[in-house]
Amino acid sequence: MTHEPADKKKFYRQNLFWLIVVAIVCFIVFKDIYKGKFFLDDYLHLHLVQKIKNPAIPFFTDIMMSAFFRPGIFIFWRLDYLLFGLQAYGYYLTNIIFLLGTAYILFFIMLHLTGNRRIAGFTSLLVAIGPVTTVGVLWLSNRFDLIGTFFFMLSLLLFLQYVRFKKRDQIMWSLLFGFFSFFCKEMTITLPVILILAASFMFLNRSKLTWPRLREIVSLSTPYFTLAVIFMMWRYLIINSIGGYIGETRVPIKAGYLAELYFRFSDYLWLLRFKWVVIIWGLIFLILLYREDFSRKNKSFWFGALFTVITVAPLAMIFTARAVMTYMTPRFFYLPNIGMTILLASLYQPKSSNFKRVCTMIFLSITVLLFAVNSYLISRKWVNDTTKYVSNAEKIYSYLKSQSQYITPGSTYQIYACGRKLDVALDSSIKIFHPEVMSLGYILNCAGPTQVIGTEQLQNVRGKNLNFPRTFRSNPCKYKDLYYGVVLSSPKDILINMAKDPRVTLVMKDKTGHFMTISRNVAARFLSYLGFIAP
Repeated sequence: MTHEPADKKKFYRQNLFWLIVVAIVCFIVFKDIYKGKFFLDDYLHLHLVQKIKNPAIPFFTDIMMSAFFRPGIFIFWRLDYLLFGLQAYGYYLTNIIFLLGTAYILFFIMLHLTGNRRIAGFTSLLVAIGPVTTVGVLWLSNRFDLIGTFFFMLSLLLFLQYVRFKKRDQIMWSLLFGFFSFFCKEMTITLPVILILAASFMFLNRSKLTWPRLREIVSLSTPYFTLAVIFMMWRYLIINSIGGYIGETRVPIKAGYLAELYFRFSDYLWLLRFKWVVIIWGLIFLILLYREDFSRKNKSFWFGALFTVITVAPLAMIFTARAVMTYMTPRFFYLPNIGMTILLASLYQPKSSNFKRVCTMIFLSITVLLFAVNSYLISRKWVNDTTKYVSNAEKIYSYLKSQSQYITPGSTYQIYACGRKLDVALDSSIKIFHPEVMSLGYILNCAGPTQVIGTEQLQNVRGKNLNFPRTFRSNPCKYKDLYYGVVLSSPKDILINMAKDPRVTLVMKDKTGHFMTISRNVAARFLSYLGFIAP
């Protein structure tokens, strides 16, 4: 058994350099993130957090349309709401705190696994500002991955400390945090297998893995498997299914589909768009990775590869759902990204020649720099895009307010708003900042799907004109008197609804960018001219 460092202050002081570097780089890369706005599913969480004041309720209630069961995240939405209300900057600050926490935890995990500060430092740095992580930080609704991974890694760190130092309180906290991570994101259910893998690698890397020790590691992981089974049963009882996007069209895994995922990924890692850069980077990686007797001497590479394969396995449930996988594709690889980063950091081998170690550090430093620039630009773009979405929603609301018939108590309008670059959460985004229209009407995006929310009274009156596809098992979903779901619109739907009911209205932008109401007899002609809607 390895003894814990006698001088803890000295131990942490020796690692302080890398911890400071990670914090500084994160601050620079995400320095503008606080200017970002809420986006898409964020609004649904905000509506629910206003309605559900007890954070324990989501643990026993299906509030996410039976698509998934992640009640642990609701606690942090509730805390942020109590602290910051509808000010998005506070929620982004919380995300940065969890990001730094995960990076620091990963640093100490890698110290346990390799005993090398440079490997640990580069791993935590690459994870902190990598393109996959950036997506998880920017989109507040994607904190499922961010916070779930934080507790996943915290559980792993405490488990490794226990098997090394045998402090019983550490295994109890590890069990608690691991169980909680399951309630944040389903992919964390791979934790028990990762515990065995990581602990085995830790001793194998020190040439101290014996059969008795391996049996001990497996035995210690047994409670985690038990908790994983309990979670799955709990989850099934609440949502009455295995969840997921049941209504999405599935596509075969072919070269064309994989290429599409690659290019969708490149929307967030721009270097992937330049094939020669990718080829040169890959060749350098292979040259630096090569060592004689590779399989025996570069154990970190195999650990990273196995970590990636294990944590990516749950994606098999949705991998062929094209509409799901091609939307912000990197978000699905948040947890596997840690394995891929360990694999990348495995280039640095302490026992290599001085020349190769220097070349490796230069290569990794350049990769960090490229990631940092890429993530900085992506975060700036995110701020600009979300600001435009909020601005568009406010313009629509201002127009409706100027037309007194729409914002009148007792009115039940359904309004199709046509314009470019409208958030598909148009209805729920307007209503979070202007709750007075919650029961007055639905405001739909002409371009396709819209996340809608309203009272039971509104749903009873206007619900018959809405097309709720079976993308989710419970669509629409109901909590008390609140109805919410995803609606699909098409030019045909709009025209039929307008013909049947005079309270169904079409609002469009004119050439000057101002909104105007379109009469029913000319709606079809205008719709056919919209560049993003088929006539």
